[in-house]
Amino acid sequence: MQGFFDGSNSQAYWADPVTAHELGHWVMSSYSAPPTEGGAHRMGGRVYPGMAWSEGFATWFSSDVRSSSLYYDKQMSSFFWIDIGARQYPGLGWARPVASAGLQQTIDENEVASMLWTLRNSSLSASGQMYAALASTRMRGPSFARGYRAWSWSSYDPATGNPVGAIRTTTPAPYLADFLDALNCNGFSRSALDAATQPTLFFPYPSASALCF
Repeated sequence: MQGFFDGSNSQAYWADPVTAHELGHWVMSSYSAPPTEGGAHRMGGRVYPGMAWSEGFATWFSSDVRSSSLYYDKQMSSFFWIDIGARQYPGLGWARPVASAGLQQTIDENEVASMLWTLRNSSLSASGQMYAALASTRMRGPSFARGYRAWSWSSYDPATGNPVGAIRTTTPAPYLADFLDALNCNGFSRSALDAATQPTLFFPYPSASALCF
């Protein structure tokens, strides 16, 4: 595989975490199905599940291949960092999911990365199982068992970072719960899944009733 970077004065390519994040998107597009969902967003905001899955996976991939929970980036003459292992932003609170809001709630993409990081650290074989689940038939579409449909939006609330004026499309898209099903149905530890999602408090993934086929 070869990577190509443009010759502009963009500052986004300087950090290994960013390069690996973009390679994470390539991995998802090459071996699975990307959600094709996206819109304007900012750090710490909640976005729709498809985008959160795509961006969260890419950030987790970056951390996995570097064996570090720290992610850092430089954009528009500004520097920021994230620790997905500690659920920590610099000077910004970390928004957790709410169990009562269901599986298809809006969610911070880095919370998805954090849950994946917890799964990755649950056993020595976890990363391999996670990549196998990503490439499984159920994650390649064109339809997905959890029945999610992608949203589209172009702006967000500056105060919260949450999408504004979103429109739901008819396009099937995968999201975190589909991936957790893929893991679960391939024999991944249910106790490890529950430890990562904390379903009664935060992300209510029902590990005892995965949609297997």
